[in-house]
Amino acid sequence: QGAITPDGTGWKPAAALTPGTAYTVNAQAVDADGLAAAATTAFTTLAPDKRVSTNDNIGDGQTYGVGMIVKVEFSTRIANKDAVAKGITFETDNGTEIKGHWFGDDRLDFRPAEYWKPGTKVTIHYRLKNVEVSPGVYGDVDKDEPFSIGRSQVSTADAAT
Repeated sequence: QGAITPDGTGWKPAAALTPGTAYTVNAQAVDADGLAAAATTAFTTLAPDKRVSTNDNIGDGQTYGVGMIVKVEFSTRIANKDAVAKGITFETDNGTEIKGHWFGDDRLDFRPAEYWKPGTKVTIHYRLKNVEVSPGVYGDVDKDEPFSIGRSQVSTADAAT
């Protein structure tokens, strides 16, 4: 996906191209006189020297409790925290809003403001392969990870007693 640049001399992709990926461009055009032209070219985007490993505490299709915090850990320090946080989004079947909070430079936790609603269906969308997380280091994953929230069971304790 993309569009012709405003000056008409180029094409701009709708989203960033993924590092280390081969692309083929098939271009076709017709001028004002009806003369058609076509061209094909290929290129490969720069392959990063380093990628960060991304690990979380969620298993595909698993069910978790209403107090579940999604913990995402990275194998190296993250310098570009805003871009990384934007590259991890949550989709819920009931509109639950999820917020992230950084713990140091290598851990990002996500949770709703209140307990999850029982029965919520959630999908985490990781789009980190084209994110430069630190100078010369890129994300390692573009994937979707679904999970569910089970019944509500909340226990409390009084540490003073």
